[in-house]
Amino acid sequence: MRKSGILACLICILGVVTSKAQIANLEMNGVPLRVSSYEGIQGTPFLFDDWSNATYTMEKGWTKENVSTKLNVYEKEILAVSDNGNQIILDRAQIHSFVLDRPQDEITENEGVLPKLVFEKGWNKIDGVKEDEFVNVMVKGEKYTLVRVFDRKLEDSSQNSYGPGPGKRFVSDVNYYLINGSGEANEVKTRGKSLLKALDASDQNKGKGFIKDNNLNFNREDHLIQFVTYVN
Repeated sequence: MRKSGILACLICILGVVTSKAQIANLEMNGVPLRVSSYEGIQGTPFLFDDWSNATYTMEKGWTKENVSTKLNVYEKEILAVSDNGNQIILDRAQIHSFVLDRPQDEITENEGVLPKLVFEKGWNKIDGVKEDEFVNVMVKGEKYTLVRVFDRKLEDSSQNSYGPGPGKRFVSDVNYYLINGSGEANEVKTRGKSLLKALDASDQNKGKGFIKDNNLNFNREDHLIQFVTYVN
Protein backbone atom coordinates (compact mmCIF):
# COMPACT_ATOMS: atom_id res chain seq x y z
CA MET A 1 0.00 0.00 0.00
CA ARG A 2 2.84 2.34 0.88
CA LYS A 3 4.59 1.72 -2.46
CA SER A 4 1.33 2.24 -4.30
CA GLY A 5 0.82 5.57 -2.53
CA ILE A 6 4.34 6.76 -3.38
CA LEU A 7 3.87 5.69 -6.99
CA ALA A 8 0.57 7.57 -7.23
CA CYS A 9 2.20 10.72 -5.84
CA LEU A 10 5.04 10.48 -8.37
CA ILE A 11 2.59 10.08 -11.23
CA CYS A 12 0.66 13.11 -10.00
CA ILE A 13 3.82 15.24 -9.71
CA LEU A 14 5.01 14.18 -13.16
CA GLY A 15 1.61 15.04 -14.57
CA VAL A 16 1.75 18.56 -13.12
CA VAL A 17 5.32 19.10 -14.37
CA THR A 18 4.41 17.82 -17.83
CA SER A 19 1.33 20.04 -17.91
CA LYS A 20 3.38 23.12 -16.98
CA ALA A 21 6.00 22.25 -19.58
CA GLN A 22 3.33 22.00 -22.24
CA ILE A 23 1.91 25.38 -21.27
CA ALA A 24 5.36 26.95 -21.31
CA ASN A 25 6.05 25.61 -24.80
CA LEU A 26 2.70 26.38 -26.39
CA GLU A 27 3.23 27.83 -29.84
CA MET A 28 1.50 31.01 -30.93
CA ASN A 29 -0.98 30.25 -33.72
CA GLY A 30 -0.62 32.19 -36.93
CA VAL A 31 0.25 32.15 -40.61
CA PRO A 32 3.64 32.94 -42.15
CA LEU A 33 4.25 36.62 -42.69
CA ARG A 34 3.71 37.36 -46.34
CA VAL A 35 6.04 39.66 -48.21
CA SER A 36 4.37 43.08 -48.32
CA SER A 37 6.24 45.78 -50.15
CA TYR A 38 5.69 49.32 -48.95
CA GLU A 39 8.60 50.55 -51.04
CA GLY A 40 8.05 54.02 -52.40
CA ILE A 41 5.35 54.83 -49.82
CA GLN A 42 6.21 57.58 -47.36
CA GLY A 43 5.65 56.94 -43.67
CA THR A 44 4.98 53.60 -42.00
CA PRO A 45 2.03 51.21 -41.62
CA PHE A 46 3.29 50.17 -38.16
CA LEU A 47 2.42 51.63 -34.78
CA PHE A 48 6.13 51.45 -33.91
CA ASP A 49 8.84 50.67 -36.43
CA ASP A 50 10.84 48.70 -33.87
CA TRP A 51 9.92 45.24 -32.60
CA SER A 52 9.06 45.21 -28.91
CA ASN A 53 8.00 42.61 -26.35
CA ALA A 54 4.39 41.77 -25.57
CA THR A 55 2.60 39.57 -23.05
CA TYR A 56 -0.41 37.70 -24.45
CA THR A 57 -3.44 36.30 -22.67
CA MET A 58 -5.08 33.74 -24.93
CA GLU A 59 -8.77 32.87 -25.17
CA LYS A 60 -8.02 29.42 -23.72
CA GLY A 61 -6.60 31.03 -20.58
CA TRP A 62 -2.85 30.54 -20.92
CA THR A 63 -0.37 33.40 -21.17
CA LYS A 64 2.87 33.91 -23.02
CA GLU A 65 5.44 36.57 -22.16
CA ASN A 66 8.27 38.31 -23.99
CA VAL A 67 6.95 37.70 -27.50
CA SER A 68 8.61 39.98 -30.07
CA THR A 69 5.69 41.88 -31.56
CA LYS A 70 4.94 44.55 -34.13
CA LEU A 71 1.53 46.06 -34.94
CA ASN A 72 0.58 46.78 -38.53
CA VAL A 73 -2.27 49.18 -37.84
CA TYR A 74 -2.93 49.74 -41.55
CA GLU A 75 -3.57 46.04 -42.21
CA LYS A 76 -5.01 45.47 -38.68
CA GLU A 77 -2.45 42.68 -38.17
CA ILE A 78 -0.45 41.54 -35.15
CA LEU A 79 3.00 40.37 -36.19
CA ALA A 80 5.07 38.17 -33.89
CA VAL A 81 8.23 36.09 -33.83
CA SER A 82 7.44 32.47 -32.98
CA ASP A 83 9.53 30.20 -30.73
CA ASN A 84 11.37 28.84 -33.76
CA GLY A 85 12.23 32.33 -35.00
CA ASN A 86 9.68 32.63 -37.80
CA GLN A 87 7.79 35.87 -38.34
CA ILE A 88 4.06 35.18 -38.35
CA ILE A 89 0.71 36.97 -38.40
CA LEU A 90 -1.19 35.96 -35.27
CA ASP A 91 -4.76 34.71 -35.34
CA ARG A 92 -6.72 37.44 -33.55
CA ALA A 93 -9.50 34.99 -32.69
CA GLN A 94 -7.09 33.09 -30.42
CA ILE A 95 -6.05 36.19 -28.45
CA HIS A 96 -8.02 37.61 -25.53
CA SER A 97 -5.78 40.61 -24.82
CA PHE A 98 -2.14 41.67 -24.84
CA VAL A 99 0.18 44.22 -23.26
CA LEU A 100 2.75 45.79 -25.56
CA ASP A 101 5.96 47.38 -24.28
CA ARG A 102 6.55 50.79 -25.81
CA PRO A 103 10.03 51.06 -27.41
CA GLN A 104 12.45 52.87 -25.13
CA ASP A 105 13.24 55.67 -27.58
CA GLU A 106 9.52 56.50 -27.75
CA ILE A 107 9.45 56.85 -23.97
CA THR A 108 12.58 58.98 -23.91
CA GLU A 109 11.44 61.35 -26.65
CA ASN A 110 7.83 61.89 -25.50
CA GLU A 111 6.96 63.26 -22.08
CA GLY A 112 4.19 61.56 -20.15
CA VAL A 113 3.69 58.56 -22.43
CA LEU A 114 2.74 55.12 -21.13
CA PRO A 115 5.55 52.53 -21.01
CA LYS A 116 3.03 49.72 -21.63
CA LEU A 117 -0.07 49.71 -23.82
CA VAL A 118 -3.02 47.43 -23.05
CA PHE A 119 -4.97 46.10 -26.05
CA GLU A 120 -8.37 44.43 -25.87
CA LYS A 121 -11.00 43.41 -28.42
CA GLY A 122 -14.78 43.43 -28.19
CA TRP A 123 -15.25 47.19 -28.57
CA ASN A 124 -17.46 47.02 -31.66
CA LYS A 125 -19.87 49.58 -30.19
CA ILE A 126 -17.33 52.09 -31.46
CA ASP A 127 -18.07 53.07 -35.05
CA GLY A 128 -15.71 51.39 -37.49
CA VAL A 129 -14.28 48.90 -34.97
CA LYS A 130 -14.99 45.22 -35.58
CA GLU A 131 -15.58 42.64 -32.84
CA ASP A 132 -12.16 41.01 -33.32
CA GLU A 133 -10.14 44.23 -33.69
CA PHE A 134 -7.96 45.40 -30.81
CA VAL A 135 -8.03 48.88 -29.33
CA ASN A 136 -5.82 50.47 -26.70
CA VAL A 137 -7.65 50.59 -23.35
CA MET A 138 -6.12 53.47 -21.39
CA VAL A 139 -8.48 53.53 -18.39
CA LYS A 140 -11.23 51.05 -17.50
CA GLY A 141 -13.70 52.11 -14.82
CA GLU A 142 -17.28 51.50 -13.71
CA LYS A 143 -18.43 54.95 -14.85
CA TYR A 144 -15.98 55.79 -17.64
CA THR A 145 -13.59 53.88 -19.87
CA LEU A 146 -11.11 55.67 -22.12
CA VAL A 147 -9.96 53.84 -25.25
CA ARG A 148 -7.75 54.83 -28.14
CA VAL A 149 -8.00 53.56 -31.70
CA PHE A 150 -4.81 53.65 -33.74
CA ASP A 151 -5.04 53.69 -37.52
CA ARG A 152 -3.03 54.41 -40.64
CA LYS A 153 -4.57 55.75 -43.81
CA LEU A 154 -2.95 55.45 -47.23
CA GLU A 155 -3.22 58.70 -49.14
CA ASP A 156 -2.28 59.47 -52.72
CA SER A 157 -0.60 62.86 -52.54
CA SER A 158 -0.71 63.20 -56.34
CA GLN A 159 -4.44 63.82 -55.94
CA ASN A 160 -3.87 66.45 -53.24
CA SER A 161 -2.49 69.81 -54.33
CA TYR A 162 -1.28 70.39 -50.76
CA GLY A 163 0.75 67.16 -50.65
CA PRO A 164 4.56 67.11 -50.48
CA GLY A 165 4.83 65.64 -53.97
CA PRO A 166 3.57 62.81 -56.18
CA GLY A 167 3.24 59.38 -54.62
CA LYS A 168 1.54 57.64 -51.72
CA ARG A 169 2.04 58.04 -48.01
CA PHE A 170 0.77 56.61 -44.74
CA VAL A 171 -0.93 59.15 -42.51
CA SER A 172 -1.31 58.51 -38.78
CA ASP A 173 -4.84 58.68 -37.39
CA VAL A 174 -5.64 58.39 -33.66
CA ASN A 175 -9.13 58.62 -32.19
CA TYR A 176 -10.15 58.67 -28.53
CA TYR A 177 -13.48 57.47 -27.12
CA LEU A 178 -14.94 57.95 -23.66
CA ILE A 179 -17.40 55.16 -22.89
CA ASN A 180 -19.90 55.70 -20.10
CA GLY A 181 -21.45 53.15 -17.75
CA SER A 182 -24.29 52.52 -20.21
CA GLY A 183 -21.83 51.49 -22.91
CA GLU A 184 -22.32 54.63 -25.00
CA ALA A 185 -19.13 55.58 -26.82
CA ASN A 186 -18.47 59.29 -27.37
CA GLU A 187 -15.57 60.37 -29.54
CA VAL A 188 -13.52 62.99 -27.72
CA LYS A 189 -10.64 65.28 -28.55
CA THR A 190 -7.68 65.66 -26.23
CA ARG A 191 -9.04 68.97 -25.00
CA GLY A 192 -10.72 69.88 -21.73
CA LYS A 193 -13.99 71.10 -23.25
CA SER A 194 -14.44 67.94 -25.32
CA LEU A 195 -13.75 65.63 -22.38
CA LEU A 196 -16.03 67.57 -20.03
CA LYS A 197 -18.88 67.51 -22.57
CA ALA A 198 -18.67 63.69 -22.74
CA LEU A 199 -19.15 63.37 -18.97
CA ASP A 200 -22.50 62.96 -17.24
CA ALA A 201 -23.90 66.36 -16.22
CA SER A 202 -23.40 65.46 -12.55
CA ASP A 203 -19.64 64.97 -13.10
CA GLN A 204 -18.85 68.01 -15.22
CA ASN A 205 -18.22 70.48 -12.38
CA LYS A 206 -16.10 67.87 -10.62
CA GLY A 207 -14.03 67.38 -13.78
CA LYS A 208 -13.73 71.12 -14.42
CA GLY A 209 -12.38 71.72 -10.93
CA PHE A 210 -9.81 68.93 -11.30
CA ILE A 211 -8.52 70.39 -14.57
CA LYS A 212 -8.19 73.84 -13.03
CA ASP A 213 -6.50 72.65 -9.84
CA ASN A 214 -3.97 70.41 -11.59
CA ASN A 215 -3.13 72.42 -14.73
CA LEU A 216 -3.61 69.37 -16.94
CA ASN A 217 -2.18 69.08 -20.42
CA PHE A 218 -4.28 66.56 -22.35
CA ASN A 219 -1.60 66.08 -24.98
CA ARG A 220 0.08 63.98 -22.28
CA GLU A 221 -1.15 60.42 -21.85
CA ASP A 222 -0.54 60.40 -18.11
CA HIS A 223 -2.68 63.54 -17.64
CA LEU A 224 -5.53 62.00 -19.63
CA ILE A 225 -5.40 58.95 -17.38
CA GLN A 226 -5.31 61.08 -14.21
CA PHE A 227 -8.43 62.92 -15.32
CA VAL A 228 -10.53 59.88 -16.25
CA THR A 229 -9.38 58.01 -13.14
CA TYR A 230 -10.47 60.96 -11.01
CA VAL A 231 -13.97 61.31 -12.52
CA ASN A 232 -14.47 57.57 -12.04
